[in-house]
Amino acid sequence: MAKNEEPTSTPEGILVRLKNKLCLETKIDTFTLRTLIDKFVSTTLQGEVSSKAHFAKVNIYNELTSSKMTIKVFFKFLRILNLKKIKFAITVTTLKDTEYSVFEEVNLFTQRSDDHDDKSV
Repeated sequence: MAKNEEPTSTPEGILVRLKNKLCLETKIDTFTLRTLIDKFVSTTLQGEVSSKAHFAKVNIYNELTSSKMTIKVFFKFLRILNLKKIKFAITVTTLKDTEYSVFEEVNLFTQRSDDHDDKSV
């Protein structure tokens, strides 16, 4: 996290904590994250090497290491990981201690090709 700030309990802070937990579980360190960002930008800009690509990498890295994160940036992070499938689960507890859980699976992140599997999580 940037500037050693503790993420807040706001939606933006919760997304940061989810990203950090996912990085820990998948063993993504700073070097690996930078490599994944490089690959993502290179693929997005179709291999273009320019100041545009450089600034895109810097901006994405800054977004991903901030103490707050929008849902748009969180989904960009998931796309950067080049995942096959994600599953969202939310469990809520009412004031009467009744629990409800809902799940949603997303298969939108299947754009990877077999020759790039070594750079995927």
